[in-house]
Amino acid sequence: MGVAILVDLANIHLGLKFNYLNPPPYERLAQIINDYGATQGDIRIRKVYTDWNDGRLERIARQFASAGFRAEQVTRKASGRDRTDICLSLDALELFYSEDDLDTLVLAAGDADYVEVMQRLRSKGKRLFVITLEKNFASELLPYLTGHAIIEKELTSIGYDLIDYSPLLKFLYNLQQFHHSKTGGFVAASLYMRKLEEYNIVTQNTAKSLLSQMIENNVIAKYTVENPSTPEHPTSAIKLNESSEVVKNFIRNYLD
Repeated sequence: MGVAILVDLANIHLGLKFNYLNPPPYERLAQIINDYGATQGDIRIRKVYTDWNDGRLERIARQFASAGFRAEQVTRKASGRDRTDICLSLDALELFYSEDDLDTLVLAAGDADYVEVMQRLRSKGKRLFVITLEKNFASELLPYLTGHAIIEKELTSIGYDLIDYSPLLKFLYNLQQFHHSKTGGFVAASLYMRKLEEYNIVTQNTAKSLLSQMIENNVIAKYTVENPSTPEHPTSAIKLNESSEVVKNFIRNYLD
């Protein structure tokens, strides 16, 4: 069985960036996708689709290229909108209609934009698989699939557990709302860490390291508040960094 692996890099990258504090090394992710494809047959084609003019994605694409994936340029629309789903879908149709030895597609993406191409390939008797992030997986794809794999589970199986941003950001958001309702109060960093552990949102003694990572990733902003009782020791306070893409995505998806 001839297999083509096609990777929507922006879909995978943004899913990891917006949802997880600790994305895996991309060389490891490329190997996971490659290994999954190899279980479905003889890999004939490996392609990763990205905009090489986007510096954030270009470095990651090179890591996929080092793992044997051919990088395909995707030019964005004038508005800046990503066109990967269109380019990848057209390429998939051309490949599977012209290459008689290809009968299996492994798509590294999981959004509903790929329903139409899956419908067409399934009508031609092709075997269809996706490997995707659980948070990106659209149920609309299921009727057309021969099988699928979830990246988070694949990572867990090799001992790499992702840390979900959602409960960490929701908890800080709720603390902010509560304290701001009380005459514009603030959230002390020490309070946030203590409450994370008290409510079993994180394991014991990990709150400090997670907070440090979120500050380093510019997801949480740290500032100081005057302490009237001991002016020489101001209080360290924190808040969601609303200029962060991660926080904007969180607010858009979970709070609106």
